[in-house]
Amino acid sequence: MAFSLDDRHIVITYHYIRDPDPAFSGIHSCPVKEFEKQLSFLKENFEVTTIPEVFRAAREADPLKMCAITFDDGLKDNYKNAIPVLQKYRTTATFFPITSTFSGVFPVTHKIHILLSRLEVKELIDLYNTYIKKFFSSNTDEYYIPKDRRLTTLRKVWDDILTANFKEMMNILPVKIRNDFLTHMFFELKLDEKELVDDFFMSSYQVRELAGDGFYIGSHGHTHDAFDRLPSEGVAHEIIESKKILTDITQKPVTLLSYPQGGSNRDVIRYLQQEGFTHAVTTEKRGINNKDSEFSIPRYDTNNIRDFLNNEEGRHF
Repeated sequence: MAFSLDDRHIVITYHYIRDPDPAFSGIHSCPVKEFEKQLSFLKENFEVTTIPEVFRAAREADPLKMCAITFDDGLKDNYKNAIPVLQKYRTTATFFPITSTFSGVFPVTHKIHILLSRLEVKELIDLYNTYIKKFFSSNTDEYYIPKDRRLTTLRKVWDDILTANFKEMMNILPVKIRNDFLTHMFFELKLDEKELVDDFFMSSYQVRELAGDGFYIGSHGHTHDAFDRLPSEGVAHEIIESKKILTDITQKPVTLLSYPQGGSNRDVIRYLQQEGFTHAVTTEKRGINNKDSEFSIPRYDTNNIRDFLNNEEGRHF
């Protein structure tokens, strides 16, 4: 759904906040000046507050327009580039780190971004299809990535067909096959996972600093695997492990969660309730209404705000 100023209660999600870099062409980031432009716009039109407060306002049909700002993954460029802008505008935000990064694990989603930065997507798909045919020949048809149609229209809507299909297949593959392929590609390209973690993700000390400065820290799972594609014991581990690590780091309760890749179901929500979580945000792109569950809170994306602002500028040109 397209964002408009008719929306009264909204949550916005950001990922990378960095200027375009040819060395990382597979990363679709929000440039720093663009982020400040969006934040200025949001501050002008909404009261920027917390996720629970925006949800409360929507549930009670509060006439005051409210917005919550969130950042997924715990990226270091958020610390370097977004925090100074947030502080300049005296604005709060919630950060959702992937906790396995604190122990040197480079998450799958970001491995995909790196591969897409190093190789043309057509070449990457050809390498993948060849790999599957060689090592998993009995599953070739099931795991084949097509180039002439989208595997899904529910996700990756901002990507071209080839990029969207590669990302989608990495999500739906069995975990072992996916991880084996990505490990193979990182080896072939001589990429150092631990060095990339240091370059891309906040340290536990930086997350502790954010919590101490009054920003909110929530869970984004331990490994970033989609909860709705994991067995129940895997979901429980993701939730419990992430919460424990973040509680140890921040010395504060962890009650907010952003579903990794948007994946959720009733069993996931039950685990969250058992572990004391109070609110969870999704990737559904719309404003909040008074019928929404506190465990299925929709969020607009930075691209929705960008498109709105670009359209407004076009009208006044």
